[in-house]
Amino acid sequence: RRDGEMMSSPHLETQDSVRRDSGGLELKDVKEENKIGGWDGECAENDPMKTLDPPRTSSEACRDCLLSLLDGGVFQIIGIIVIILVIGDGALFFFMMMGWHTLCEPKTDCEPRNTTLNISIQILNFLFTYMNLVASPWRVVNFLHIAGWSCPKRSNDISCNLYGIKNAPDLWFYIPLNRRMGIVILLLLNAITQFINQAARLVFYTYESSNSWPGVLWVNIFFATSFACAGAAGAWMSVEAHILRKNNPPGRFGPGPIESFKQAYRQFVSGKDASRDSNYQDPTRNKRMSTLFALDRGSMRMWGA
Repeated sequence: RRDGEMMSSPHLETQDSVRRDSGGLELKDVKEENKIGGWDGECAENDPMKTLDPPRTSSEACRDCLLSLLDGGVFQIIGIIVIILVIGDGALFFFMMMGWHTLCEPKTDCEPRNTTLNISIQILNFLFTYMNLVASPWRVVNFLHIAGWSCPKRSNDISCNLYGIKNAPDLWFYIPLNRRMGIVILLLLNAITQFINQAARLVFYTYESSNSWPGVLWVNIFFATSFACAGAAGAWMSVEAHILRKNNPPGRFGPGPIESFKQAYRQFVSGKDASRDSNYQDPTRNKRMSTLFALDRGSMRMWGA
């Protein structure tokens, strides 16, 4: 075979790309090693979605449409902005609460400190509510899948995605089922208690009403519960992800949050689109939509990102 010629075998053309280095040595990039299960987008003839039993239903198509919309570039940009605002406004709230300011005296009970504190916590609650709204569809879908209550029922065995197709690249589907259910329940409790907390903040919207009985109970107990559930779920999921990555070869799963942000930054600098660089096929992620992060990344969608 001459340099630069395509290999004659259709199978090898699909699976392998062969090139030569400057010394004439053949270098193989074997996509089969990086391809997990039947999810390589270039192997259309082996597309597992075409052999589903039962076939994909209209309700599943609607679900996928919603999930892919929430996973698109617009919501990802909003998600990044929300995270930045949470950090900034959270710092302002903490400084006002601790009295670390020069606005007035006494530092923990004066104006405009009290008004600033109230506005800050209202903004913070709204941001948390938005994050839970965006993440809730993915959380509910996974709860139904893990419980075996999806319709039609699909396999929820280890490595099976929402369609019961084995060897999906998302690390989430490799966490043992009972632990996955525990994480999802915590995240659902995080959302429910946050929605109750948001309603309480709308009822007791002034500084005075939110710091007197019964408002002080309503706005604090559900805020603390929601925060605790999110923290516990995040820590649990991080531990499970660490165990899986430690016990599997590098590159076995899609990139985690930190690596995803690094990839997105590199692609932004180079002017590339993450959606065009991945062969990963997933009906809940639309490759035709603009996306900031690699399509085979880990389940940051649990967190609205």
